[in-house]
Amino acid sequence: MPRITFTAPEIAQIGLTEQVARERYSQKDLQIMAFDIQKVDRAVNEDDQLGLIKIIAHRNGVILGASIVGERAGETITEIAIAMRNKLKLSDLAATIHPYPTYSTGIQLLATKMAVERSFSGASGKIIRGLSALSR
Repeated sequence: MPRITFTAPEIAQIGLTEQVARERYSQKDLQIMAFDIQKVDRAVNEDDQLGLIKIIAHRNGVILGASIVGERAGETITEIAIAMRNKLKLSDLAATIHPYPTYSTGIQLLATKMAVERSFSGASGKIIRGLSALSR
């Protein structure tokens, strides 16, 4: 159930918070990352300088929760709500073409960053990094 507090800036949250996720899962099973709203072009265009998007995911890419602080956070959290309801993974959000410039591109950028980081961890990541080093 998404929750929104209509303050300035707005605060929106869905699913598990970081604290609850850390209580329920081991650290190795979690991927938690935040993205500064100042890296979202629409926020820059609107001169919105305060805020962040945080996604809490299982290491398999399933989204466990998210928190957004910033202008239009209440609208932006909807994408995460739909993703969680339909059991979409970070890679699904990353691969979806988003209209530009919108606040929701911040979710796409963060999901991409998390999906790439996950790809480069573990055994497959070691192989990719090793092959990359050979090509230099």
